Amino acid sequence: MRNMGLGDKLLREMRDFNLEPNDITYNTMIDLAVRVDDLEKAWKYLDEMKLLGIQADSFTYSTLIKGIKNGKRIQNGPQALNKAFSLLKDLQEEGLQPDEVLFNCLIDACVKFKDIKKAEEA
Repeated sequence: MRNMGLGDKLLREMRDFNLEPNDITYNTMIDLAVRVDDLEKAWKYLDEMKLLGIQADSFTYSTLIKGIKNGKRIQNGPQALNKAFSLLKDLQEEGLQPDEVLFNCLIDACVKFKDIKKAEEA
């Protein structure tokens, strides 16, 4: 059995008690992954949400963008910034309206990666 992270362990224990995770559960797991700089795990949780038919929301996407912006392992600024903007597109394609927190996260990411032109697009 592979090494299970805290978030995976908590989700397994929930299911052991016949509790199904919801959007709040996954948003919390994504936030936890971002806080420990494990963006790969955060993306995995987003994919799981989608597979289970759980609607991601502006908070979900803002948290992921915050992870892109604050991640210590981020090497390629332009690629990371494109990923952040793709999240905005995903949100809109799901019929959701981005909020001011999401836009602020995008603008902060643009400033961090020194792409003011991209910030003007947000």
